[in-house]
Amino acid sequence: MRFFGIPCRVVTNFQSAHDSNNSLTIDEYYDDYGVSSKETSESVWNFHVWVEGWMKRPDLMKGGIYDGWQVLDPTPQEKSEGVFCCGPAPVNAILRGDTDVKYDVPFVYAEVNADIVKWMISPDGSKKKMYTDTRSVGQKISTKAVGSWKRVDITDSYKHKEGTSAERAIFHRAVRMNSKEGHGCDIEEAPQYVEMRIEQETKVINGQDIKLRLKLSSKDHTSKEMTIRINAQAMRYYGKMAGNILNKVQLVTLLSGQDVTIPIQIPFATYSKYMVNCDSIKVSAVASDSDEYYQTETNFTLEQPVISMKALGPIQVDREMTLQVEFTNSLNEKLRNCSLTVNGCGLFKPAYVGSEMYDLNPKAKLQLTIITTPYKVGPKTVVANFSCCTFRDTKSTYIVEVKP
Repeated sequence: MRFFGIPCRVVTNFQSAHDSNNSLTIDEYYDDYGVSSKETSESVWNFHVWVEGWMKRPDLMKGGIYDGWQVLDPTPQEKSEGVFCCGPAPVNAILRGDTDVKYDVPFVYAEVNADIVKWMISPDGSKKKMYTDTRSVGQKISTKAVGSWKRVDITDSYKHKEGTSAERAIFHRAVRMNSKEGHGCDIEEAPQYVEMRIEQETKVINGQDIKLRLKLSSKDHTSKEMTIRINAQAMRYYGKMAGNILNKVQLVTLLSGQDVTIPIQIPFATYSKYMVNCDSIKVSAVASDSDEYYQTETNFTLEQPVISMKALGPIQVDREMTLQVEFTNSLNEKLRNCSLTVNGCGLFKPAYVGSEMYDLNPKAKLQLTIITTPYKVGPKTVVANFSCCTFRDTKSTYIVEVKP
């Protein structure tokens, strides 16, 4: 688009919904074991990326109400009129909830503002709505600032602030204009007499035990005998489960007005094999009290071990510089098949420098001392990548200023 003189920019949407049936909702199904009981084509991705292009839309309406930024997705997730394509969808139509506007506005609207409807599936196959999550989808919608590497949050250009009456009014307008029936959002929900949330006790670092806590708060005037089912699942970035890590069942008596805290610990030995090829873990809890169900969940990405880098001495173009790169095995076990590679545009010829394959004992260090000659002036980014049988593609960056 820039080649043709059309201004454009890359946009990243976090917690991006994939609505496959054009309902503007994402349905998630659980059984009384607390885990997802039904595979669906709908999911919430960690992130999804598209492009915005700036253009007029005289094909839609006079007066220019839909002129400006348009969503165009080079990696569309669903077919549009029989073809895998998406857009141009006016950002202003998404903000207004005008889901009757071309092209593919309902799909993009759902990506940034769908409701997640949680269902409990009974053994007889019947389903009961637990609650609707109206806030999670569409977080920190971002683009790069003009002239710098800073992030610009453009969430407000796509939707009104979550939790406001304006956001809810626009959502219901979008549903009406989309002319769909049978949405979960119009089914009456049972009152929530128990509040649940999962909190982190410490940072979640790959290689260390994960320590969380589940907090339950009673808003009822009677005591409740509750069965709590806690599950942890390794997740793909596109919202699909890769494996079950933890299943835990506990009985709790929740008195009127009382808070109860249940510790959740996931040892590294329990989750390590699942996380070699996964990025995040979803921990969910389902509490049941006779016929009532309550559910909460949290998704988190494990922080990766640190790769340290530093330049020794001055950095000038066409003069040798020394770069020291180091990774320390913080685990109490040997890491096998370890490799450390480093690259940086304008700094290295050939394109990257790499170590041999090593086994790294507990608390031992893998160190690279690189002598190179920068051949371009200005700020340059060094990227280091560590991989082994336990960690894949652990990365770190380091900025150097190459002077004339």
